Amino acid sequence: MAHPNSGIPAEQRFEMKVDRTGDCHLWTGGCSGDGYGFIKVGARIVSAHRYAFELHHGRSPVGLVLHDCGNRRCVRPEHLYEGDARQNAADRDRHGTTAFGERNGNHRLTEAEVREMKERRRAGATQVELADRFGVGQPMVSMILSGRYWKSID
Repeated sequence: MAHPNSGIPAEQRFEMKVDRTGDCHLWTGGCSGDGYGFIKVGARIVSAHRYAFELHHGRSPVGLVLHDCGNRRCVRPEHLYEGDARQNAADRDRHGTTAFGERNGNHRLTEAEVREMKERRRAGATQVELADRFGVGQPMVSMILSGRYWKSID
Protein backbone atom coordinates (compact mmCIF):
# COMPACT_ATOMS: atom_id res chain seq x y z
CA MET A 1 0.00 0.00 0.00
CA ALA A 2 1.36 3.44 -0.91
CA HIS A 3 2.19 5.98 1.77
CA PRO A 4 -0.63 8.57 2.04
CA ASN A 5 1.80 11.42 1.28
CA SER A 6 3.39 9.76 -1.75
CA GLY A 7 3.11 11.93 -4.80
CA ILE A 8 2.85 15.16 -2.77
CA PRO A 9 5.85 17.42 -3.47
CA ALA A 10 8.29 17.85 -0.58
CA GLU A 11 7.61 21.59 -0.35
CA GLN A 12 3.88 20.96 0.16
CA ARG A 13 4.53 18.19 2.70
CA PHE A 14 6.86 20.57 4.52
CA GLU A 15 4.24 23.32 4.67
CA MET A 16 1.66 20.85 6.02
CA LYS A 17 3.90 20.12 9.01
CA VAL A 18 4.69 23.65 10.21
CA ASP A 19 2.77 25.33 13.04
CA ARG A 20 3.04 29.09 12.56
CA THR A 21 0.93 30.14 15.55
CA GLY A 22 3.85 31.37 17.66
CA ASP A 23 7.00 33.43 17.19
CA CYS A 24 8.87 30.24 16.29
CA HIS A 25 7.41 28.26 13.41
CA LEU A 26 7.47 24.77 14.89
CA TRP A 27 8.03 21.56 12.97
CA THR A 28 5.24 19.10 13.82
CA GLY A 29 6.53 16.23 11.69
CA GLY A 30 9.00 13.53 12.62
CA CYS A 31 11.93 14.37 14.87
CA SER A 32 15.21 12.58 15.45
CA GLY A 33 16.37 11.49 18.89
CA ASP A 34 18.22 14.78 19.36
CA GLY A 35 15.05 16.83 18.80
CA TYR A 36 15.63 18.10 15.25
CA GLY A 37 12.86 17.72 12.71
CA PHE A 38 13.43 15.88 9.45
CA ILE A 39 11.74 15.44 6.09
CA LYS A 40 12.32 13.12 3.15
CA VAL A 41 13.19 15.07 0.00
CA GLY A 42 13.54 12.76 -2.96
CA ALA A 43 15.84 9.96 -1.85
CA ARG A 44 17.46 11.89 1.01
CA ILE A 45 16.48 12.70 4.58
CA VAL A 46 17.00 16.39 5.36
CA SER A 47 16.83 18.29 8.63
CA ALA A 48 13.66 20.37 8.59
CA HIS A 49 15.50 23.58 9.52
CA ARG A 50 18.04 23.03 6.70
CA TYR A 51 15.18 22.44 4.27
CA ALA A 52 13.47 25.64 5.48
CA PHE A 53 16.72 27.50 4.81
CA GLU A 54 16.92 25.98 1.31
CA LEU A 55 13.33 26.95 0.51
CA HIS A 56 13.78 30.52 1.74
CA HIS A 57 17.18 31.19 0.15
CA GLY A 58 16.82 29.05 -2.97
CA ARG A 59 20.11 27.25 -2.28
CA SER A 60 21.66 24.70 0.04
CA PRO A 61 23.51 26.14 3.03
CA VAL A 62 27.31 26.09 2.82
CA GLY A 63 27.87 25.25 6.48
CA LEU A 64 25.66 24.54 9.44
CA VAL A 65 22.20 26.08 9.81
CA LEU A 66 21.90 27.60 13.28
CA HIS A 67 18.87 28.75 15.28
CA ASP A 68 18.93 32.34 16.52
CA CYS A 69 16.06 31.39 18.84
CA GLY A 70 17.69 28.23 20.23
CA ASN A 71 14.64 26.08 19.41
CA ARG A 72 15.61 22.91 17.54
CA ARG A 73 12.11 22.47 16.11
CA CYS A 74 11.95 26.04 14.75
CA VAL A 75 11.92 26.33 10.95
CA ARG A 76 11.13 30.05 10.70
CA PRO A 77 13.57 31.41 8.08
CA GLU A 78 14.13 34.64 10.04
CA HIS A 79 15.39 32.56 12.99
CA LEU A 80 17.86 30.55 10.88
CA TYR A 81 21.32 31.52 9.71
CA GLU A 82 24.46 29.90 8.34
CA GLY A 83 27.35 29.36 10.70
CA ASP A 84 30.25 27.15 11.62
CA ALA A 85 30.99 24.74 14.46
CA ARG A 86 32.45 27.50 16.67
CA GLN A 87 29.32 29.63 16.28
CA ASN A 88 27.15 26.58 16.90
CA ALA A 89 28.95 25.85 20.19
CA ALA A 90 28.62 29.50 21.24
CA ASP A 91 24.89 29.42 20.39
CA ARG A 92 24.37 26.26 22.45
CA ASP A 93 26.07 27.91 25.41
CA ARG A 94 24.09 31.14 24.95
CA HIS A 95 20.78 29.28 24.77
CA GLY A 96 21.65 26.76 27.48
CA THR A 97 21.08 23.83 25.15
CA THR A 98 24.50 22.22 25.51
CA ALA A 99 23.98 18.69 26.77
CA PHE A 100 26.16 18.33 29.85
CA GLY A 101 26.31 15.46 32.29
CA GLU A 102 23.46 12.97 32.17
CA ARG A 103 21.67 15.07 29.50
CA ASN A 104 24.50 14.13 27.13
CA GLY A 105 23.52 10.95 25.31
CA ASN A 106 27.13 9.75 25.39
CA HIS A 107 27.60 10.00 29.16
CA ARG A 108 29.19 6.96 30.80
CA LEU A 109 28.83 8.04 34.40
CA THR A 110 25.96 9.30 36.50
CA GLU A 111 26.12 12.38 38.73
CA ALA A 112 26.14 10.07 41.75
CA GLU A 113 29.15 8.18 40.37
CA VAL A 114 31.04 11.42 39.70
CA ARG A 115 30.37 12.57 43.29
CA GLU A 116 31.55 9.21 44.59
CA MET A 117 34.65 9.42 42.39
CA LYS A 118 35.53 12.83 43.81
CA GLU A 119 34.92 11.63 47.38
CA ARG A 120 37.14 8.58 46.84
CA ARG A 121 39.87 10.82 45.40
CA ARG A 122 39.72 13.08 48.47
CA ALA A 123 40.03 9.91 50.57
CA GLY A 124 43.27 9.02 48.76
CA ALA A 125 42.31 6.81 45.80
CA THR A 126 44.57 7.12 42.76
CA GLN A 127 43.29 8.05 39.33
CA VAL A 128 44.11 4.54 38.06
CA GLU A 129 42.11 3.00 40.91
CA LEU A 130 39.20 5.29 40.16
CA ALA A 131 39.35 4.46 36.45
CA ASP A 132 39.19 0.74 37.24
CA ARG A 133 36.39 1.22 39.77
CA PHE A 134 34.16 3.26 37.41
CA GLY A 135 35.02 1.56 34.11
CA VAL A 136 36.54 4.59 32.40
CA GLY A 137 40.06 5.49 31.33
CA GLN A 138 42.50 7.36 33.56
CA PRO A 139 42.47 10.38 31.19
CA MET A 140 38.69 10.67 31.74
CA VAL A 141 39.20 10.56 35.51
CA SER A 142 41.81 13.31 35.18
CA MET A 143 39.46 15.51 33.13
CA ILE A 144 36.66 15.02 35.66
CA LEU A 145 38.87 15.79 38.65
CA SER A 146 40.39 18.85 36.97
CA GLY A 147 36.91 20.24 36.20
CA ARG A 148 37.13 19.92 32.43
CA TYR A 149 34.20 17.46 32.48
CA TRP A 150 31.30 17.39 34.92
CA LYS A 151 32.09 20.96 36.08
CA SER A 152 28.81 21.29 37.94
CA ILE A 153 29.58 18.45 40.37
CA ASP A 154 31.58 19.44 43.45
